[in-house]
Amino acid sequence: MVTGSGRGKPLRNIEIDSRDAVTNKVLKNAGVVPAWISQKKEITSDIAAVRADIVQQTIPKDEAMGRLEVINAKVRAFNMSVPVHTQQMVPLQLAAEWAKSTK
Repeated sequence: MVTGSGRGKPLRNIEIDSRDAVTNKVLKNAGVVPAWISQKKEITSDIAAVRADIVQQTIPKDEAMGRLEVINAKVRAFNMSVPVHTQQMVPLQLAAEWAKSTK
């Protein structure tokens, strides 16, 4: 349990040196987003679109498979570029996606 004057305050990250902190602040203020974050947003959007098409049954199974293969290629590339392993994504499987839509 933490007691004293530091209680309730965020911990300082002493490993980030001042150059990185300044660089990160400048990039953030300029609205620059790291490529892996943009990739994740694109992949998430693609997944939502294909899932919606599967649920609404507006897409044949072979076309869904093709779209999932494209998404999975993006996921594999994303997983190689993401700096934090906890942010990696799991490739999609057609059978699992199709099963979700029939429930």
